[in-house]
Amino acid sequence: MKKLIYLFTLLPLFLSAQVFEQFSDGDFTYNPIWTGDTAEFEISTSTIIPAPLRPALRLKAPSGTTGMSYLSTPNTMSITDSVEWTFWVKLSLNPSSNNNARVYLVSDQENVEGSLNGYYVGIGETNDRLTLCRQNGTNYNILITGTQANLNKSSNEVRVKVKKSTSGVWTLYSDTLGGTNFTVEGTATDNSITTTNWFGFYCKYTSSNVNNWFFDDFYAGSIQIDTIPPSINSILALAPTLIDVKFSESVDPTSATTISNYTVDNGIGSPTFAAIDAVDASLVHLSFNYAFTTGQLYNITICNLKDLSNNVLQCETKSFAFYTPKAYDIIINEIMADPDPAVQLPNVEYIELYNRTNLPITLTNWKIYFGTSYKTLPAVTMAPNDYLILSYGNALDTYGNNVPLFTSASTLTNSGTTLMLKNESDQIIHSVTYSSSWYTDASKANGGWSLELVDPFNPCAEESNWKASIDPKGGTPGKVNSVKANNPDNQAPELLRAGVNASQPDRVVVYFSEPLNSASLSNKFKYTISNGIGNPASVIPIGIKYNSAILILPSNMTIQKDVIYKLTVSDSILDCAGNLIPINSSVLFAIPETASYNDIIINEVLSNPPTGGSDYVEVYNRSDKIIDLGTLMIASYDTLSSTIINANNISDEIYLMFPGDYYCLTTDPVAIKKLYYTSNPKGFIKMSSMPSYNNNKGIVVISDKSNTIIDKLTYSASMHFPLLKSTKGVSLERINFNVPTEEKTNWHSASENCGFGTPAYKNSQYTDYTPSDDPITINPEIFSPDNDGHNDVLGITYKFEEVGYMANIIIYDAKGRQVKYLAKNTYLGTEGSFTWNGITDDNEKANVGMYVIYVEVFDLQGKIKHYKKAAVLASKLK
Repeated sequence: MKKLIYLFTLLPLFLSAQVFEQFSDGDFTYNPIWTGDTAEFEISTSTIIPAPLRPALRLKAPSGTTGMSYLSTPNTMSITDSVEWTFWVKLSLNPSSNNNARVYLVSDQENVEGSLNGYYVGIGETNDRLTLCRQNGTNYNILITGTQANLNKSSNEVRVKVKKSTSGVWTLYSDTLGGTNFTVEGTATDNSITTTNWFGFYCKYTSSNVNNWFFDDFYAGSIQIDTIPPSINSILALAPTLIDVKFSESVDPTSATTISNYTVDNGIGSPTFAAIDAVDASLVHLSFNYAFTTGQLYNITICNLKDLSNNVLQCETKSFAFYTPKAYDIIINEIMADPDPAVQLPNVEYIELYNRTNLPITLTNWKIYFGTSYKTLPAVTMAPNDYLILSYGNALDTYGNNVPLFTSASTLTNSGTTLMLKNESDQIIHSVTYSSSWYTDASKANGGWSLELVDPFNPCAEESNWKASIDPKGGTPGKVNSVKANNPDNQAPELLRAGVNASQPDRVVVYFSEPLNSASLSNKFKYTISNGIGNPASVIPIGIKYNSAILILPSNMTIQKDVIYKLTVSDSILDCAGNLIPINSSVLFAIPETASYNDIIINEVLSNPPTGGSDYVEVYNRSDKIIDLGTLMIASYDTLSSTIINANNISDEIYLMFPGDYYCLTTDPVAIKKLYYTSNPKGFIKMSSMPSYNNNKGIVVISDKSNTIIDKLTYSASMHFPLLKSTKGVSLERINFNVPTEEKTNWHSASENCGFGTPAYKNSQYTDYTPSDDPITINPEIFSPDNDGHNDVLGITYKFEEVGYMANIIIYDAKGRQVKYLAKNTYLGTEGSFTWNGITDDNEKANVGMYVIYVEVFDLQGKIKHYKKAAVLASKLK
């Protein structure tokens, strides 16, 4: 059945209507009944009529066919009275003699493709124009050829209205934006046909346009009488003395151009000039003598304005300001990407915007991007500190200012994508790349809950500033977020790295740790390059996050091969929260060289991560080259076909790796840093995806983009230390850089002493096999555990040529009594250390005196070594 909201709202209007169809029920075979080529049409949500948003009827003829398809419905209204027809149509094509349509207002036959007597509106069959025609049998006469709607684009949308008076005067109207601001296409007089039995339409199409026609909002009945006066939709200050007023409908030219009908406060007064827009009759341009002050709030009062039906706007006041919105003035504040199953809100996707300023901001012709697609906002103004909901349909109207902008019930990606808000000048105002992982709650990530911004004054933070809604309804559209709290960005931005592509030596790419203030990022005087280059000639920000930029070098200057350069940035570069970058931040860069076999090696692999972790592969630059990791891939290997499979780019950016550098490749650096200590927190590359390495065995490959292997490791769980109770969370470490990667004896489990993993820094099992006369050393030999910061602990350091040792370390006093069992069957790396803080097994401070440190090491082959060292526990004289 039809949606009752439309029926009840428009009941007085449609009591005499003979045809009223909006396809809101998703069915065109009942109430009213459409007959004809019903199998060649469908109800579609892929294209939606503009206001209010509803599904449309779409041609869906068999693929590859050429022909005609029609639908018609009974209509026996009297056309000798004053009557009216309206409909909306979209054609995703440029019409021609073989691709056009007719909407039959009057017909004595059900099949409108054949011989009949009636009237129709031709859509694009005559010079890409609208026509009103009378048909007798198979002959037709053009009564009106339109002059306004030119349907010569690749996509055309138009709403058509036809009126016929009792005297036989026909008037054809159109709104080429699909709304209800009609302009007259032409008039004609004809009384030849006075009865009708059917209302219908047909599409004529070629094989490439079998689904490119859309229809909706059919009405045929008595003249619809407008009794609602116009209202102000939006005010846009274009210049210090110019504003545009957008009304809810077309306005009467006389009252709209009467300057005394407009008054602005704060000493501005009435305009000196008022004119209706040449294309849009609901838009009025006003010019004033006195200039508006930037950022000041004004009120305009409009009285005695009429619409085309002489309904009078008595008086209405609206606020506005002459102000150019800056980045983050309007922000994306809430995201409902997966409303199903609904909690208590309507099952509708939405995005909520928030105006952070104290001024009204008009968003006319702004764009909201969903990944690569976008929608254009209509004439809408956001009040100061207010919210705007962008959604599908009208279900959220009761929750606040809702614009039914989405043209599909599935506009947002559940798993995540980039949302971006741009103003009419195509400048980025705010963007956010959300992810379903931000919920941190599997039950809420499954649907029905929104993601909410925590602190609107920290707009650049992403995952750390977004949480799943805690409102019982599942979200807070149109009001303050349920998770709102202070969450300021107090961390200074960092200069991460710089790079240069060998094919473009006249430009340097610089990367920062977070989004920056676009003005400071783009200031060329904030960058200095060594070796006589100085400031760049210009700076081009990259992408939508403003966390990287291209530095264009001065004319005739290029980066030279085999030269290392230093890039320094001044401390006046800001992030979007106003934090300053540390003074004289600098990085080194050079033109990278091509990686050859074994230049970059696999140095550590975690294939069986602990709970909450992820796989990682650590790589090491053992060459003397500077290599761009952006030219390399990480992959796995198919032994049957001897081919690289599941290859993933290590980085889509320039990522220079200097000799001796370590980098940990993982999809979740944050989790790895929480689970393992690292002395090199910057040595992590977050990958969007990487091969899934089996817990027990697998093959890791590093290759270039042409699939040339740089290094390959075949690993298995048997390569781990056999006495480990579990290898879960234990990485495999390479022992020596110069021993072949595929030599299984060159790999060993990371030591317990280091936490079973050393991502992005030197391996716990690394050795260069340098012989040592004394593998156990004590430092200092005299220590004083009094917490004064000087020799407070005793260090016991070991270094062995071989791997696989376990250790017992026991501390005895001078009389041979056990004082502390420091290490018991502890699995060692090739080198490491233990410390003793002077506390005994009884949790008491040991007495001053001489102590013996007894070290026993052994391996699975039965090799045992014993070492004794002496140390003195001292105390300050009192």
